[in-house]
Amino acid sequence: MSSADSGPTWQRSFFFDEAKADFSIADFACPSATFCIAAGAIEQNTGTPYPHAIITRDGGAHWSSSRPAEFPVSLFFLNDTTGWMVTEHGIWNTVDAAATWKKVQSGRGYFHVFFTDAQHGWLVGDKRLFEQTADGGAHWSALPDVANAVAAAPAEVAFEYVHFSDPHHGIALAEAGGHRDRGLPVWMDPESAQYRRASNGGVCACQSSDGGHSWNCGSVGSYRKLITAAFPAANRGWLVFEPESPSELFSEVIERNWSAWESTTVWHLDGARILDLSAGADGSLAIAAVQIQGKLIDSPLPGKVRIFTGGDFASLREDPVDYRAVARRIMLANAGPEWFAATDTGMILHRIKP
Repeated sequence: MSSADSGPTWQRSFFFDEAKADFSIADFACPSATFCIAAGAIEQNTGTPYPHAIITRDGGAHWSSSRPAEFPVSLFFLNDTTGWMVTEHGIWNTVDAAATWKKVQSGRGYFHVFFTDAQHGWLVGDKRLFEQTADGGAHWSALPDVANAVAAAPAEVAFEYVHFSDPHHGIALAEAGGHRDRGLPVWMDPESAQYRRASNGGVCACQSSDGGHSWNCGSVGSYRKLITAAFPAANRGWLVFEPESPSELFSEVIERNWSAWESTTVWHLDGARILDLSAGADGSLAIAAVQIQGKLIDSPLPGKVRIFTGGDFASLREDPVDYRAVARRIMLANAGPEWFAATDTGMILHRIKP
């Protein structure tokens, strides 16, 4: 890992800077090199929050605002026109690149959807929610065999990710909830941080090789909490867990071989918290992190954004990032040669090549 003295830089493409209000971005997607959408909520210092989204159709040169009907949770786009938005109260579909949205499903506790074509998709969420559709999301059917394969109380299991590398090979990740040793958040009680374990009951993965007809499930991280995951190939996954102790001031990327059911640490970063990673369509790799504030890795204070890019883990180098970029959460998006990053503090960064 090296620092870039010259080369690509991450420059500010958009920043929400209205007085007495913040744009908290929940999710970010770039279906094409010119079309990106960030969705979340405007949080006002006085008044109630309301849904908000911004869209660019010229590669980040200009951004326009829109107001979704419900609070967004996550985004998924099949291509540059067809996509789905999971909200606090259901699922919405667009077929015109987010110009209009139509509600196709009502419900709560939904986290993510993934579609392999315009009709066939999967939905995951809270309380063992795992469902599939064959009509574009108009109707969903539960998959109880998969949901019940994770050993924990039903209310304590959340399916957080579902991904298909191709129409046949799919992975779903579930997290079983747990309890901290004490009621106070770690950052309010730093003296006890070194003695406390992560607040979770472990992470399980469910794997399908027949297009989602059958799934095999198993543990991939006992007593661990998942921060983020990426799926670069049908037989490989990248996982980032919370450290076992909040006083461990580093992050690691774990590569999981789904075929052999084996894990290997492939990248280590001191002094920062990895929040997202992604493989580009051209084989490139990006990792986004924030500099740790103080002596605890899970401090609630926004940290300086750090982004690393390269052809593989061995060649990763740190790119210069706009000095104003700070965040508690970062989301990467890639389309063709273009890379973007969105922060939960309302900033969009665009990777610019010299």
